[in-house]
Amino acid sequence: MADTRGVSEHARRTVALLVLVAAAGLGWRAATDPARPATAPPPCHRPVAVAGEARGTGVVCLGPTATAVDALRAAGARCLPASLPSAVAPGDRLTVVRSDTRGGAGDRPGGQPACRVERDRLPALALRTLRVPIDPNRADEAELRALPGIGPALAKRIVESRRAQGPFATVEELRRVRGIGPRTLDRLRGRLEVRP
Repeated sequence: MADTRGVSEHARRTVALLVLVAAAGLGWRAATDPARPATAPPPCHRPVAVAGEARGTGVVCLGPTATAVDALRAAGARCLPASLPSAVAPGDRLTVVRSDTRGGAGDRPGGQPACRVERDRLPALALRTLRVPIDPNRADEAELRALPGIGPALAKRIVESRRAQGPFATVEELRRVRGIGPRTLDRLRGRLEVRP
């Protein structure tokens, strides 16, 4: 009659050894595999918020050439309007609204509900939290005040300069605004982006 206690002890030791070898192998692979990032994923450079008739409402991270359709699909929009803004800017908010809440009369052929998209901007605090680069040619005073070192008076002067002298061609042109010197501009780098 065989000693089952000895076999099970041997089996336990073998399994434990295999687990240790596998764990060591996985740890070595993770440490040496250049395809695996060792740090957190990069920040989202083009966050767009989607609200309303979508399964995954919230902020979606878009690539450099993504459109409004890409944002709505990423959020699982329940319908795609016939006309959409082609380009979206970082910090835009797209709200999907059903055209006819009763269903039926407003639906498109094929049972697809009719809807429209309302486009606006995220609040200034959300833009600051998401670290969305601000376009000084499009930002209102509230968005500009969300930038470090920009108070109400300086935000007002930026908007007035834009109205009086035309849009800023580069971030460097903000120097024309009284109160923005080299140190202030250095503090704003990375937080401003002049978009076409």
